[in-house]
Amino acid sequence: MTSKPKKNDAPDLQHALDEVQRANEQLLQLHGKLNAVRRGEATLKYGDEGEAVTFIQRLLTMPATAHYDTATERAVKAMQRETGLKETGVVDSESLERLEMNLTEPLVRITPPPREAYKKGSRAITKPDGVRVRLKPPPPPKDLTSESAEPSEPVDD
Repeated sequence: MTSKPKKNDAPDLQHALDEVQRANEQLLQLHGKLNAVRRGEATLKYGDEGEAVTFIQRLLTMPATAHYDTATERAVKAMQRETGLKETGVVDSESLERLEMNLTEPLVRITPPPREAYKKGSRAITKPDGVRVRLKPPPPPKDLTSESAEPSEPVDD
């Protein structure tokens, strides 16, 4: 059941709409700046401010201040060193690509046990950490012949 808006709800509704509009404008600015960096038309560097800097700081897993300060510059240089890029401290298209690559990495890697952990005929495996895990036995094979259809003895002609 919905209620009709009251006259005194209008300022709250207008405030909410203004907040949504501001958020949309920030999002467009963020995507615009990041797309310009991706295309090689812009960079993010010491002294820059805004949502794009906050995005980079979050990718670097550091406190998001929205200010490209010396801590951000050091973190970018460390990332560039670790990924084989030239250490400039400036986020260019290559640096942004490397940072965003980390977003596609799985959070958990599942590695199957090595082949030698499986023993033929065994009902358990040994995981790499040494823990033995019991396997469920396979279901019994289905009998393809019925009880009444026993094989007959060969007939000599």
